[in-house]
Parts: sequence; C-alpha cells; structure tokens
Amino acid sequence: MSGKWNDPIVILDEPQNNEVCISDHVDEADLYKLPTPPQFLCPISGEIMVLPVTTPTNITYCWTKLSFWLDTNPTCPMTRIPIPRGTKMYRNLILEELIGEWKNNNKK
Repeated sequence: MSGKWNDPIVILDEPQNNEVCISDHVDEADLYKLPTPPQFLCPISGEIMVLPVTTPTNITYCWTKLSFWLDTNPTCPMTRIPIPRGTKMYRNLILEELIGEWKNNNKK
C-alpha cells in the first residue's frame, strides 16, 4: 500500500529542466534586505515595535504607544475588551529578539 506520505523523498543536487536555484540569481546578503514583516509593526502606530508587550487579549503592541492609548482608553485597541489599570502586561522577548536580529541584518 503506497500513499503520498509513504513515497520516497527525492533530493535534487542540481537544478533540472526549468528549475532555478535562488543562489544563481540572488546575492545571499540581499536575502536579508526584505520589507518589514507585518508582525513587527505595532497595530496602533504601524511602526516597528520597540519594547513589545502582550496584553491579556494576546495581542502585542509597542509599550510606549499602548501606554499612551491606555491613558485615555482603558481597552484593548484591537478588540475593545476592557484592560483595567494595573493589569499585567508581558514583554514579548521572542518578538523583541526577532526584531533586533531583523534590524541588524537590514542595516542600510
């Protein structure tokens, strides 16, 4: 019995027919010069997040933009769910690290 998951995997060493290797056309350094991933942008400002924090609604924002928002609107900017004063926010360290790496790789 042979299904698609049981078929052997074929690894090609060289391009065949009309296949193209990325390395044939793109300088490796250019692979890092990509547009800003949308996940790195603050939903409030549309700018790259600095000190990303995640709210209880599980949405991440730039802390400075979110704190300004919460001063006048005690709700999640995206969902409008109330966020009472004193609610714990968690720093999104993984996203912060990814943004830092992306910035280092995309210096112009």
